[in-house]
Amino acid sequence: MMQKRDLEETVEKVLEKNNFNVIRHRGCFDLAAKRRKILLLKILVNVDSFLEYQSENLKIVSKSVCAFPLLIGIKTNREKLKESMIYERFGITTMNPQTLDNIFSSFSPEIFRKRGGMFVEIYPEKLRMARESLGLTQEELAKKVGTTKKTIYEHEKTSKKMSRDFAVKLEKILKRSIIKPFLLEDRTKETEIEKIEKKPKTRFEINVSKEFERIGFDTDFVEQTPFNLILKNKKRGLVLTRAEPEGRCKNLDELTKISEFFKSMPLLVTKSKTRGKDVPIPILEKTELHKFKTAEELIEFLRSF
Repeated sequence: MMQKRDLEETVEKVLEKNNFNVIRHRGCFDLAAKRRKILLLKILVNVDSFLEYQSENLKIVSKSVCAFPLLIGIKTNREKLKESMIYERFGITTMNPQTLDNIFSSFSPEIFRKRGGMFVEIYPEKLRMARESLGLTQEELAKKVGTTKKTIYEHEKTSKKMSRDFAVKLEKILKRSIIKPFLLEDRTKETEIEKIEKKPKTRFEINVSKEFERIGFDTDFVEQTPFNLILKNKKRGLVLTRAEPEGRCKNLDELTKISEFFKSMPLLVTKSKTRGKDVPIPILEKTELHKFKTAEELIEFLRSF
């Protein structure tokens, strides 16, 4: 059985072969890959070991850096992941490494494996145009395929999944292809990752976040990363912040690497500055946050570091 390290190397080779710039990380994602868009990949042999709180952290980071999250694995507790089939775990698109490679090779899978069977997505506009070309009303088409007018209406209005058997039946009646393939480039353009709100774990995090919100930042809390606070400002960009009373220097090099990859800025906030140590990122005492009046002032401080 393939081990996690072997699987990571396999996925990394697939990405590099397809001209992605890749970095490794040990946390809510294992690989970050950037070409035109950013992918954040969690790598696990058994995808059922991926827990909900891990998916929440991955979604928070992905939404903040405009990345698309992926879970890559070999099997579930019940079966092996099949090639060219899309799965899902806690809302994260899931597949095996060969499927990922196939997608980059212009072979796009169509089938989504979910509880209850096999599903596909369809093109709403193609469904409507095919129906109208045959002179059928929504009600008439519904009777032919054994469903309701409401179902046809909903699938013509918005892109949503339907059972594969039902879609195939529709295609035979309409004599048109309406099934939509899974295109990773399309997914990276979408912003459909739901907003996840995690609560701060300490009083220190609460107080620090209030200071940042005062000067115009939106804040998100996250775990399993070298930063625990994400600062966002539409005009001023992204700041990946470590809010920690003791100001420990562990993993700050990792924070620097990730910040450079995401084209963001790193920051360490403590109760008292670390003395006698070479800290590789900007550092502020919590009391120093009072001197900043706007997000722009803080960004200028970070850029001057």
